[in-house]
Amino acid sequence: MKEKYRSRPNRFPTVVDVSQLEHIQSSFNLKRRQVLHGERLAPMANMNSVDYGDIHVKIPVSQRVIPDETDEEIYAEVEIVKHFDFNYKVHCEDVSWVKDIHYTCNQFHELDLAKIHTQSDLLDSNDADVVYSSHGYYRDVWKVLNASHTFSAQGYNIDYNLHQNDESSNVFHEDAIMALKTLKMIHNVTEASMAEIAQEALIMEKLTSSPKIMNVYSYCATSLAAEFLPNEIQSKIVPGSGYTRTKSEKEQLIQNEFTPREKLEIVLAMAESLAVLHGFKDGVIVHNDVQPCQWLERYRSLYENSTIHIDSKHLVLGDFNRATILRWNEEKQSYCKYRTGEAFGTYRSPEEYKQDALNEKIDIFSLGNNIYALLTSLWIFPNDQDDVAQKKLMNGELSAIDETYSLSSHEEKLLVEIMQQCWRYDPSERIDAFEIVKLLREFLEK
Repeated sequence: MKEKYRSRPNRFPTVVDVSQLEHIQSSFNLKRRQVLHGERLAPMANMNSVDYGDIHVKIPVSQRVIPDETDEEIYAEVEIVKHFDFNYKVHCEDVSWVKDIHYTCNQFHELDLAKIHTQSDLLDSNDADVVYSSHGYYRDVWKVLNASHTFSAQGYNIDYNLHQNDESSNVFHEDAIMALKTLKMIHNVTEASMAEIAQEALIMEKLTSSPKIMNVYSYCATSLAAEFLPNEIQSKIVPGSGYTRTKSEKEQLIQNEFTPREKLEIVLAMAESLAVLHGFKDGVIVHNDVQPCQWLERYRSLYENSTIHIDSKHLVLGDFNRATILRWNEEKQSYCKYRTGEAFGTYRSPEEYKQDALNEKIDIFSLGNNIYALLTSLWIFPNDQDDVAQKKLMNGELSAIDETYSLSSHEEKLLVEIMQQCWRYDPSERIDAFEIVKLLREFLEK
């Protein structure tokens, strides 16, 4: 029987197979990162919890694991929320730390978002400043600059004034600029939206020790502050549209410029990030939204996005607003599956489109999609509309890949093999993140 690790004694213990983690633990720094620049941008784990707004987040019913949504035993207000395992109809419970949330609202009250600044304002200002950066479907992203963090160049620092001569010694450390994520005005502040951001902040705080996960600095209600990582890798993996549905798209197909070894190293970095979540010692975490845009590159110029190649050693996984902390089945001593409702797009697993019960293996299926994109510079089913692709996935069909990829290099041959294991229809038969890490590391060490 494999050795098991049981977390600190509590009412809801969690168990993880230690033997799975032995080959990856050496690469992860288990100590909390040192805070170089004071409490203002300190990781949440090193700060006192402050809640000026008396905000209390309840777990929305939509996020519960229940086979029968009318079960009157389930209430958002109860201190201990019981859930049910889909297969065995027995109670499942939250892991002990699921409500261990640190509010740091005072950090946000210091910021003034009334005036939108330009990029040049950010570069020329000598004071703390805020600049609108980008947005997603749910949130706006702001660059927040604390100019007190300027100092002489050393290590991984960023040029402060790029428009002056090379003799300028004013530079920012990467921690001097943080990303502030705020709920877009078109969305209402609801119990559900607050719960999602609270869980994202909680997960990022719990994973602070891993260099594979984005640092979080502050959290309050529907806003979150994290390290600013502007170098997205998705456009480098899929330089074009990623589709071949039209004649124009076929003619304009652009291949990424990664070497076979670079592709393998990028997949290794992605698998290591997922291993951090799936192997977390206090309970399995499912990212629930694996795609290339979720990985960002740390330690590169904040204003340089033209570099084609990626330093895979500095890839960081972020954006956990869809993440799920698996509940625990005390009777069976195993984790419970969950549901997310209707799935969209073409990047998810067959069981998500079928609205079946889910676990961490959905992340592995989507990692296979990432490998496909790295190999081909295309999204899966590049010729099909979303509804057609979804039906194919539910029926067990996979996106075709030319056999030449298995013949062109040893690296790409291995990636094709791993991709096929990620794409197995039955989640229980899919390879896990730990085995992927092991296979890729052994190959690179040869």
